[in-house]
Amino acid sequence: MANPTTDRAGQELLLAVWQQHCYSEFVMKDAKAALTTMSDNPHVLMVPIAIGGRGRDGVYNYYHDYFLAQLPADIRLVPISQVVGKDILAEEAVYQFTHGLNHGLDDSRGAADRQTRRGWCRRHHQI
Repeated sequence: MANPTTDRAGQELLLAVWQQHCYSEFVMKDAKAALTTMSDNPHVLMVPIAIGGRGRDGVYNYYHDYFLAQLPADIRLVPISQVVGKDILAEEAVYQFTHGLNHGLDDSRGAADRQTRRGWCRRHHQI
């Protein structure tokens, strides 16, 4: 039988690490800080565009050169749902930003200076 105290403490730790990770990404926009929240052998895959990185160097390069470098200055997270399990966290959110600010999150076919919303689902495993 699972120990509810241990399971709850593990879930709280996973949530705290995830919150620090998101802060490192979307507030600090700091690849090194984001890496401190990851395992010794991380991997990340942005499924819609099939790009990411493997290992600390690969993930750092992806975060530094591609992902964080293209985040709009005004990006804002609007949470929808978050589920924390024994060793996994899944989050659904909408990210809002101004369309047409020369970044990679929109397709530049709409009017410039228009608020855009993109839904994302992210999953984090604790290994």
